[in-house]
Amino acid sequence: ARKLWELETEIHRPTPPPGPDIVIPFPPPPEAEDTFTLGPLPYQVEWIEEPSAVKLALWGVGSGKTAVGLYHLILVALAWDRMRCLVVAPTYTMLEDTILPMLEEMDQLFYDINGFRLIAKRKLTQLKFKLFNGTWILFRSAERPHRLRGPTVGFIWLDETSTMSNEADVYEIALSRLRGRGPRQLIVTTTPMGDVGIVGSILEH
Repeated sequence: ARKLWELETEIHRPTPPPGPDIVIPFPPPPEAEDTFTLGPLPYQVEWIEEPSAVKLALWGVGSGKTAVGLYHLILVALAWDRMRCLVVAPTYTMLEDTILPMLEEMDQLFYDINGFRLIAKRKLTQLKFKLFNGTWILFRSAERPHRLRGPTVGFIWLDETSTMSNEADVYEIALSRLRGRGPRQLIVTTTPMGDVGIVGSILEH
């Protein structure tokens, strides 16, 4: 796997796609009500706009790190048409309980605001979602890291890495998959649990 310092350092900042003005709603938590008008907070905006090849959101419970990760993912996915993105969570249950419901809510809000769907196609048996611009988002579990070796992607989001039982393997394999069309950027959103594993590797470099 390529080391962190070998990754490209120039990253294209996420920008909305060309054409009519498109509003990308900030995703509310699954249990929230009437919060879709709220955008990212200043510290979240600062993190989103940081163009580093590898970014770490080491924030506490309730800080909105998963919502920011999803929002950033969609910004990048819409800035690059026909690319492939990979999202990895510790388990499929965590994907189904948190990230996927937020994505579906975001799709509905996007439709309410813009008049057309963010998600153009779903392959639920494979957990693959195609956006209206042709970009695919693949969702995977970290439970069997060797299964992450297949896809070549241009953007990766690792969520809650501190609870992954084999996070070192996940991180190494993830870096090796960043060879596709796109910014070749890896973002990590997780709760502070010590400077070990993926967090330790990022902070070290």
